Amino acid sequence: MVVLAKLEWYESLLIAVGSFFGLWLFVSLIGLIFFGVFSHILKKHNKALTLVLKAKYDNIEKLFLVLKDSGIKVDSNYMQRLHSIKISDFEKQDSATCAKARETLSTLRDEAMFLSERKENVSKNEIVKSAKKNILDIDTIYRNHIAMYNADVLGYNYWIKFLPNRLLFKMFRVKEKHLIS
Repeated sequence: MVVLAKLEWYESLLIAVGSFFGLWLFVSLIGLIFFGVFSHILKKHNKALTLVLKAKYDNIEKLFLVLKDSGIKVDSNYMQRLHSIKISDFEKQDSATCAKARETLSTLRDEAMFLSERKENVSKNEIVKSAKKNILDIDTIYRNHIAMYNADVLGYNYWIKFLPNRLLFKMFRVKEKHLIS
């Protein structure tokens, strides 16, 4: 206190401005670090979701083939819709093509499950039961990954909007990520 009393007014102002700038720099650095961490985590989630969607695709295709082999008439439209999905569509989770592919997969999964329950002898078939169980297990894994992805998207978007760094992210046109439903 004694030292501060002997300072001139401009020296005190310089100390205050320097302290403010130092604090702003420190907080900005923390924001950039968290932005980087969330970007890295989202890339990992994106890869995991891509793998889960590919597995879901394969298992739905397998269930349709098993149903066909079991004597159930499977509309060729289902297989055409399934094969219209490109595996590369799953690589960017926040893209419109991926959203459309996910929606198509969910519809086809529901159709396959419905077809598997139509005949009692088919629904008791062990291969059909196994294929259905695989799809249901993959759906559970998928929902868990979606929840983690969405939580990290919220964190990512928070750090993009963080006040000390907001202008920087706007200059570099960093865009917000969207939640997956």
